[in-house]
Amino acid sequence: LLGDSSMWIACGIWVKTLTGSNAAAGLSFLCFTAPALLAPLAGLLVDRVRRRTLLLVANIAGAAMLTPLLLVHDRGDVWIIYLVMVLYGGLNNLIAPAQSALMATLLPGELLVSANAALRTVQESLRVLAPLLGAGLFAALGGHAVVLLDVVTFLVAAGFIAALPRTEPAPARAVRTGRSPLRELGRELSAGFTFVRGHRVLRQITIASAVAMLVIGFGESTGFAIVDDGLHRSPEFV
Repeated sequence: LLGDSSMWIACGIWVKTLTGSNAAAGLSFLCFTAPALLAPLAGLLVDRVRRRTLLLVANIAGAAMLTPLLLVHDRGDVWIIYLVMVLYGGLNNLIAPAQSALMATLLPGELLVSANAALRTVQESLRVLAPLLGAGLFAALGGHAVVLLDVVTFLVAAGFIAALPRTEPAPARAVRTGRSPLRELGRELSAGFTFVRGHRVLRQITIASAVAMLVIGFGESTGFAIVDDGLHRSPEFV
């Protein structure tokens, strides 16, 4: 969480610094969030493997995934930032459900509400503090320093996950229904949508959240424009 929240804001600032374009800076955020459209596939994978192993591999992969950013030096290298942000967003959508699923197997049911509340408190607190760290580190030492910070957080997370007790049960086997594998895959991928569609309150919340996020998304580019054209400040001022 610390590395993620520092990295995504730093990449937007980095692109703005290299290109001078508000649209280009906003595109880095789109690259990070677009893989969320594949979230059902991530959930399908989480259901079929051991979550502890998946998280261990994912965090190590995250550290490796960031290393191409060390090659970014000028405007011609911005495509590397976009590519890494797409991969980074996909990894984020894999780690989140795996983390929730692992927590459900490590803790008894009566503790899950408190554990989720504690995790959410930490997450939202870091979303306030970590971007300041990322922007400050970028201003002081440049983008490569933020990359190295994020690499370290991935490796530290992998170390903590490796230290967790090996008490996770084996993943449940898929139940044979007589359907073709393709139809069965489609049923599993659409199960969440079907569930939400059948509950009026959840359906309303989901639609309202989607509309709100769409509007908020325009704020990423607008913020850079206000800071640059309106306040005549450097991108780090965001």
